[in-house]
Amino acid sequence: AMQTEPLGNLTEQSARVGTWLLSVATEPRLEEYKWTKSAASGTGKKFECLLPSEDRTQYCLGLFRKRGKEPAATREFNAAVAKFKKDTTWKVNKITLAKMDPKFLGCSHKVAIDLHTSNFLPVLQSTVKTPKQATPPEDLHTLL
Repeated sequence: AMQTEPLGNLTEQSARVGTWLLSVATEPRLEEYKWTKSAASGTGKKFECLLPSEDRTQYCLGLFRKRGKEPAATREFNAAVAKFKKDTTWKVNKITLAKMDPKFLGCSHKVAIDLHTSNFLPVLQSTVKTPKQATPPEDLHTLL
């Protein structure tokens, strides 16, 4: 079995080298947003989900932003929504942390994992004992 790290060890420095065991606790929450970059502007699309570790009090955010050219971008986005289903469990390594202001992250471990560029390997439920129901101190649904 691969050694996995406690979520508290996930930092910019360790993200590329460690392996974490995370599950998806919530249905992906989709959101459209407006962006402006110099003279250009447009709408973007992203989804977020909460990713608890084996210690259910430790959880962080997973973030996927639609990127690239259409129609491939929408195809890829929809495939990611389907992939990161609630109650799926993943070994995650080669992690990229998404740029987000930690004060906006309502998570016990204030990092957001970029679901697009990090490496997620599916884990069969039977091989790990993660509680079906995520029960962090606050109810997860109030966080989203």
